[in-house]
Amino acid sequence: MNPQGDTRATFRADARHWQLTPDWRWATGSHAQLAAVWRKYDIQVKVATKRLAGITVGEVEHGDATYIIDHSGNERGMFLYPFTAADVAHEIRIVDGTT
Repeated sequence: MNPQGDTRATFRADARHWQLTPDWRWATGSHAQLAAVWRKYDIQVKVATKRLAGITVGEVEHGDATYIIDHSGNERGMFLYPFTAADVAHEIRIVDGTT
């Protein structure tokens, strides 16, 4: 959601903080690439910049829904916070037909 702030280092820190498993994946790309996905799935994202102490800082606001998208690009599940990784993993197994 934040092309300027999402880096490998921040992803590693997030993975440690949230105790994510090694198979966790993020969708990354340029603003244009991510915006195309946001439009396709009607994800409301507000991107703004402001200056703090002479430094331009990017801010990204977005909804708190998490979606499961199948291999064909269809939305197959949605979670609203709070939810657990186990809940998402269970739903993914159902979508993949491995449950």
